[in-house]
Amino acid sequence: MKILVFLIIGATFLEAQSVLGLQLEREKWVGLGFYLAPHAPGKRAQVYNSCFADKDLFLKLAFEKNQGALLTGLGWKGHVFALRGSNGLGVWCLANSMGIIPELVFYKDYTEAQKLYKDRKVWLKKDYFYTRGEGSEPRKYKSRRFDVLEVISVELAPASSKRSIRVNLRNAKGFPGFFDVAMTGVNRMGPFRGLEEFCFLKSPLDHYQIKAEVWDKIVQSQVSLGMTLQEVLLALGEPLSDDGLSPTQTLLFRYGNSLQQMVFYKGKLDQILPYSDDGILPIGNQ
Repeated sequence: MKILVFLIIGATFLEAQSVLGLQLEREKWVGLGFYLAPHAPGKRAQVYNSCFADKDLFLKLAFEKNQGALLTGLGWKGHVFALRGSNGLGVWCLANSMGIIPELVFYKDYTEAQKLYKDRKVWLKKDYFYTRGEGSEPRKYKSRRFDVLEVISVELAPASSKRSIRVNLRNAKGFPGFFDVAMTGVNRMGPFRGLEEFCFLKSPLDHYQIKAEVWDKIVQSQVSLGMTLQEVLLALGEPLSDDGLSPTQTLLFRYGNSLQQMVFYKGKLDQILPYSDDGILPIGNQ
């Protein structure tokens, strides 16, 4: 009989769910909800690799009838985490060498992702999104930065130590794709930036109130003197290095076919200089 995916969640459980974004010691997993994650499409899994139907870890848990089931954590014995479904079925999962159980997804990872992302428009930070290639292996689909995508569904990601949630999207032409994201530090390695790792949740043009002529440069990955640090970051992405100084700050970017040092004075681009590997950074206005 399939494990029911709904549990009666008491006040203590709801209070525990408020730890979104925090790393939790494993002892605090007791009372929390966890979903059994699916496996990657095309792998035709028959059993879970790290979750078992007996406490002696002899009988691996059947995959088809249990994927997506919601369980409540009961406690730890060594590296084994015991859980129970609403119908009383016990499940025992073995943590890996990093203390993570990839086949379990924290309950609030899924519910928060549903609330934050479902049925909304997002703007690409990257110049790609993922799609399913031959044999269902993910591959990058080339796109344009700042293209608008529509989130069409949110689901559990295939078992992974890093990602817990799959956000399915489509572009303006209806071409489907996805991003796998991590929402919290509960049973995942991170980074814990959700869909914001790959997309803006609001139009960057409106959010940052960028002038039209500056925006035209940004979408072409070009910069010019006088642009703010945020505008340069939108145009070129994250820097390779940052000296973190103030009021004169030097960041290293790959710009075109070469490395360039971008020197900012009081938050605005003051100089663009060829990269020097002699350890001497250019000095901007004082």
